[in-house]
Amino acid sequence: MTTLMEKTKLQVSEDEGEEEIQTNKFSYITKPPKMNKGDSFINYCDRFKSYCKMTGVRRNLDLLFLQNVDSNTYTALKLSAQNLTELQKRDADEICKQFTDTMFSEESISLKCELLNLRQKATETVTEFCNRIEELAGIAYDSPDAAQEACLLALLTGISDSRNRRKLNEDLTITDYFQAVRFAKRLEQVANMLEGEPSRVMKVREETAITYSDIETETDSSEYADTDTDTDTDTDTDYSYSQYRYYR
Repeated sequence: MTTLMEKTKLQVSEDEGEEEIQTNKFSYITKPPKMNKGDSFINYCDRFKSYCKMTGVRRNLDLLFLQNVDSNTYTALKLSAQNLTELQKRDADEICKQFTDTMFSEESISLKCELLNLRQKATETVTEFCNRIEELAGIAYDSPDAAQEACLLALLTGISDSRNRRKLNEDLTITDYFQAVRFAKRLEQVANMLEGEPSRVMKVREETAITYSDIETETDSSEYADTDTDTDTDTDTDYSYSQYRYYR
């Protein structure tokens, strides 16, 4: 005869089995995030944790994480994954924390160099560029003051528009990163407002040129008409008209 405890264990096992089946079905439908070369590692970690929470996947999360990153990131994290405990392998937060520490250790100078070499993309707004700067600086520096100083330098050298970059560097009133961000956004707004101005000016010039052309055509027609009329007049009148044309 089955005891109450055995029945409870059996029920729990059945419930866990059903939950795992539902989780597997949902994980097949929803594909895990991928990280291509050049993508943000922090964004990938956030998407990975969201995926695990949404699907309920809890087994071999370390393998799932590594299977969807680029080859360089896989090589950098492969040894770190071996240090994970079985409990950590079932926790997406723990996995992302350990992998982030491995990728962005304090000994890594390359990350700080990458920050200083950041450049605004052609289709990237100032806000989007600043988000990239702040994300990288937050990982590369432990000190907020050092991070802000690095952000300011990255912004002053990384703005793509040469005129706006010169204005930012020449403005002596800018003393911190957040001032520079506000000024850069204002410059961007002005540039966007004036982006269609040259075409509008050319259109006005073309319309003005057409108007002048019409006036000249009408004037020439009137002169020809006057010439035909004056042909029938006497010599004194012809002389007077010629003199008028000369002094005109």
